Amino acid sequence: MKRIIDPERVSQEQVKQITAWYLPEVKYIGDLGGVENGNIREEVLKQWIVSHQEKSQETAERAIKELKKEACGCDRWENLKDAGEAVYNLLRYGISVYGGAGKQSERVEYIDWRHPKNNIYELAEEVTVRCSGGSSSTRRPDIVLYVNGIALVVLELKRSSVSVREGIRQSYRNQQTGEIPQFFTTVQLVLAGNSSEGLYYGTTATEEKYFLRWKEMTGESKDLKGIFPMYGEVEDDLLRGWLQMVTPWRLLELIHDLIIYDGGIKKICRPNQYFAIKAAQQRIYRGGESGIIWHSQGSGKSLLMVWLARWIRENIGDSRVVIITDRDELDKQITQGLRKSGQIPENYQTSDYQATSGNDLLRKLNSPTPWIITTLIHKFVPSVVRDDEAKSEWERKIKRSPEMWMEEVSDNIEQLFGGDFRPRGNLYVFVDECHRTQGGILHKAMRKIMGDDVMLIGFTGTPLLSVEEKRRISSQETFGRYIHTYRFDEAVEDGVVLDLRYEARDVPQRLGDEVKMELEFERKTKGLNPSAKERLKKRWANLKGIYSCEERIKRIVGDILFDMGTKPALEKGYGNAMLVCDSIYECFKYWTVFEQKGYGQKCAVVTSYEPIAGLSNSFTGERKTEEQFKYDTCLRMLGGRQPADFEELVKKRFIEEPGEMKLLIVCDKLLTGFDAPSATYLYMDRKLVDHNLFQAICRVNRVDGEWKSYGFIIDYKKLFDFINQAIEDYTNGESTEGGFEKSEIATLMKGRLEQGKKELDEALKAEQMLLQGISPTGKQEEYFAYFCYEPDADEEERQAQVIEFGTRRDTFYDMTHRLIRRYTDLATVMEDAGYSEVESKSIHQEVQDYYNLLKAVQLRSSDYVDMARYDAEMRYLLDQYIDADRSEVLEEMNDFSFLDLIVKKEGDYTVDEKNEKALGGQEGVAETLVANSRRVINRKREQNPAEYARLSDQLKRLLKEMREGILEYKDFLKQIVEINEALRHGEESIDPRINSDLKKALYDNLENNVDLALKVYETAVRYAAPGFEDNPNFSRTLMQKLDDTLHGDKKQSVKAYGIIAAHPEEIKKKQDDH
Repeated sequence: MKRIIDPERVSQEQVKQITAWYLPEVKYIGDLGGVENGNIREEVLKQWIVSHQEKSQETAERAIKELKKEACGCDRWENLKDAGEAVYNLLRYGISVYGGAGKQSERVEYIDWRHPKNNIYELAEEVTVRCSGGSSSTRRPDIVLYVNGIALVVLELKRSSVSVREGIRQSYRNQQTGEIPQFFTTVQLVLAGNSSEGLYYGTTATEEKYFLRWKEMTGESKDLKGIFPMYGEVEDDLLRGWLQMVTPWRLLELIHDLIIYDGGIKKICRPNQYFAIKAAQQRIYRGGESGIIWHSQGSGKSLLMVWLARWIRENIGDSRVVIITDRDELDKQITQGLRKSGQIPENYQTSDYQATSGNDLLRKLNSPTPWIITTLIHKFVPSVVRDDEAKSEWERKIKRSPEMWMEEVSDNIEQLFGGDFRPRGNLYVFVDECHRTQGGILHKAMRKIMGDDVMLIGFTGTPLLSVEEKRRISSQETFGRYIHTYRFDEAVEDGVVLDLRYEARDVPQRLGDEVKMELEFERKTKGLNPSAKERLKKRWANLKGIYSCEERIKRIVGDILFDMGTKPALEKGYGNAMLVCDSIYECFKYWTVFEQKGYGQKCAVVTSYEPIAGLSNSFTGERKTEEQFKYDTCLRMLGGRQPADFEELVKKRFIEEPGEMKLLIVCDKLLTGFDAPSATYLYMDRKLVDHNLFQAICRVNRVDGEWKSYGFIIDYKKLFDFINQAIEDYTNGESTEGGFEKSEIATLMKGRLEQGKKELDEALKAEQMLLQGISPTGKQEEYFAYFCYEPDADEEERQAQVIEFGTRRDTFYDMTHRLIRRYTDLATVMEDAGYSEVESKSIHQEVQDYYNLLKAVQLRSSDYVDMARYDAEMRYLLDQYIDADRSEVLEEMNDFSFLDLIVKKEGDYTVDEKNEKALGGQEGVAETLVANSRRVINRKREQNPAEYARLSDQLKRLLKEMREGILEYKDFLKQIVEINEALRHGEESIDPRINSDLKKALYDNLENNVDLALKVYETAVRYAAPGFEDNPNFSRTLMQKLDDTLHGDKKQSVKAYGIIAAHPEEIKKKQDDH
């Protein structure tokens, strides 16, 4: 009888056979179990050096001696990392060997990286290696692949019923002190696999949690179509993965180009990083068309940049790389990463490659060195940083036209270099978080300085998508076609990041004395005209909806502290949390309450705020009180440290000591580019949308060991629809078909520019008609008389006219703001939209004049309101008059994650446009609920095939009847709830003896025969020995006993065995009770 589960030896034979069939250059050298082996086969290596490099025997022996000195002296786990790095550098770069008296040193390579066919490949099995420390014990890796006699690959195999994790653990144990660490000094790929789970890989010293399954293709790229995947005809996942990884050119490429020592930790690329680099290489070789690498948050963009930069430097002549970010913390992160990974020489100062100013950036670009430059995008227009008046992009565009900004850039270059400025070398520009640095003055300046022909590679996890109703320019329009995409759902499926779980909580706020509060409002706004007061009331109404009053903050702090005492990850100190607040002021209010509860040293505020002595004196009233509160609280928290030092300290503690730094309280900072695997809970007390929201929630999706299965979102702002939409956008978005073609992007851009020009022309014409009708000569006094009051009116008449003319002013304000929006949409692409340079400057001057007139009218009529001043006053009133109740859970998703909300059919995601307005339509809701339930069914199907098949059929029937109108929507919802109750809690049994999950499953699958189900249950309890599913003898015994109980019915026996194997915990508990 053929065995159901093949032993691992069968897999070993299959690996040998498939290697012989597909890779004839790999020579099988036999079973080495009877002899003692090392990781360097000296004779093979010597012969290769002599014959392929035409070196003498003496030179070859000296080179081997140097390699062995680093490779063979390691007998402890603690020394493996250093020894491994020394060996890797020798293998990658070769060595200069003393040539003898009077002779020059000779360069010797151990591997021919550029010509894979020139090397010797050997496959051995059962390679016996003596344990270190003088032990007589031995270990035997299943498969070892040697290149030129050097062991580079180790493969541990397991049979299909044993987890591949056991193979990973076995290799990890073999690297420990007292085992065979000396053998692993040359090993670069550590593989483990079985026929049921496929092939997993890491490198030496890689922890189990970081091993990944090799998957080809990973992500999407039109640049790689027709190239990958390789060996698609091989059906077995293990064998196909083996061929894909050890095909000689791929093996050497992975080792040479995609292994790096990052701060002493040896790392190898993930599949998504590998295929992104391959796609970028194709794009570079085909002419250097710019594009975007869209990889979901947490999938390793920083190392991807390092690997790609190193490859460009080593393979593209006269190449240089400029890495651009828009935030100090990202700039620091990238520069530290480059230094830790060895891409920056140790003798370099940070200022040698990091631009310290705009002029320093220009000097570095104008010089042939350094080969890599990191900079903030603001340094392309230095005065933007110094400009205190224009703080936003649209204010910059109004204050000065893009043409004026570019003239400043040109004048600055002329002043520094005369006519001798030219960026040196073949430039490749990486733009990190490119969705935030596109389309504005700074991007235009970057293009002007470095040239339109330079290749830009944008990196982002949240590109700006082309959404018709949003006027923003999409990332593809700015940077070009996607080079490679790796979406959130695929990253979760691959185990690169974690899925997210959601819980909505509410802390109701109640207005205590509304009448008294209104009186206070009137008192504090005395002197404002009715129009200004109305705008302030709208602002107040909005603030009441988002502001966390003092009592509410205390309730939420109580919630978080309760979680810290009950949620295992927070309680035991291996996980921690982040709290996102609406303002810096609220951040410090939260910290103060935590401090009062004794948690001041275990949490910290990380914001852009820096305490400046005397700043509060610039303000009055409650604004002064708030500023003083922030200043005093911040100084108390800093404890005498500088803000920058304090931030680095708390971030380090948060990552390395999660039990001691349990919570970071943030507003904007750390919501992007901050990687802390221990971060498990994100408390949202701020409303965010779109890419900003997705960036924030992905702070808690990093992998961090077996204890962490999900990231948890605790939502106090009712953001469910926004979160769902953000995940839908960045799971599907434009990447479902790999994004747009180049011609489609041009058409998209052309359509947007044509529409933008039409709307700008219309807005400009409307403004001109309005104002020319008031004053054909454009006199300011006539505008004041029309919008505010007649110049000869007395004070009482003026107040009456200001009120009477309020509607006129509102019309003017609306039209002017619309014109400003239309202009700023096109300001940096006026020429592309069809305007000449003269027209562009004229339009800018006109828009600027209208904006200045608007401000003058606001001041003249007392419509202008200093919102910042009144915000502080209103927050004070809200604290006085609003109470908060205890929190309540509105929605808890225990069985369902956000990815469950996305319907997946035949490998493609299908979601209605705008996700039926966040699942709004009835059919959209129905399909979503059915998809959620079906996912749970699929997870649990093995436990009770009959019950879950029945529930699955019910779901199909429900959805069919709903679509055909047979079933009312409310009845559908009722029945779907009943099905989900059955999924969570099971259905009531018709017989009280069927009182457990396993009994119920046996009853459902053995023809609803109670007695038979109970007999099989007793057989399982009696004969299912611990670990029976992994032990052939135990498994055979149980199978025979089930055959006897079921009177030789093989089909029923196999079914019963499968159900029993799916309930090992219940069997064990019952056996323990006996």
